[in-house]
Amino acid sequence: MSRTNSVSRYLISSWAQTCGVGWSPTQIAFAYATSVVLTATVLTAAYANGLDWSWAQYIVAALLAWDLLLGVIGYSHSAIKRRRDQESSDLPIWHHNLQHIHPLILIYFDQPGLLLGVAAYWFVTFLLYVEFLEVIPATGQRRLSVPAQRWVIGIEVAVSLGLIGLSFVAANVTESFQIYGVAVYGGLVIATAVLIRTPAIFQRTIAVVALVTMTIASLFLSPPAGFEWLVPVYFLKLLVGFTAKEQAFGTKHQLSNLDGAASNDS
Repeated sequence: MSRTNSVSRYLISSWAQTCGVGWSPTQIAFAYATSVVLTATVLTAAYANGLDWSWAQYIVAALLAWDLLLGVIGYSHSAIKRRRDQESSDLPIWHHNLQHIHPLILIYFDQPGLLLGVAAYWFVTFLLYVEFLEVIPATGQRRLSVPAQRWVIGIEVAVSLGLIGLSFVAANVTESFQIYGVAVYGGLVIATAVLIRTPAIFQRTIAVVALVTMTIASLFLSPPAGFEWLVPVYFLKLLVGFTAKEQAFGTKHQLSNLDGAASNDS
């Protein structure tokens, strides 16, 4: 087997593990290519607008943008909704959303030392999620037991709370950055808690409401320059795309019940 085929097989299997089964190789290639182009566009816009970023900032910005933009594409497919409908536990949902600490990473964007440390934590939790908490398509199971998943999530909650606390004592972090990071990440955590307790038939609607609410709220916050796009993409990926389940009124029984209810109302 050639090295090219090995890489292709790995990318396809990793994609299926993360985004669900049902993608064609052509669709996966399109998703990867599109995400790279969009990420390059973000970085080009930052450079064209005269943002004086260091190499470390460009690397972190590229990773954050690529992760979010690729996720928006990956979670727009019906495959992820099929997988969500089969989820018997909300633990993987909590892990997935808690490890998306992108707004907290941006708090430290002006401090390369802290920035790289926080970004390293995020990258490790990402690998932990993919390798241990994602469903393995071949078996339909996860490698970690439910108690082990709880320990992982507990650690992530502790680290996230620690980062929030650190953001208010770290030197040279402006108040506007602090408020932005905590408000956006906190909004995700609160919205996730509400969403997973909402009946599945209403989850997509609530997720869209949360997306619009946070997008409007972001107009009153002060995101780091070059990341004005982050809030809508962040919530589109994590709430509308990933967390929200989707139920369609597809059966004759459901439709007849709706018609009957409408007739009674009239």
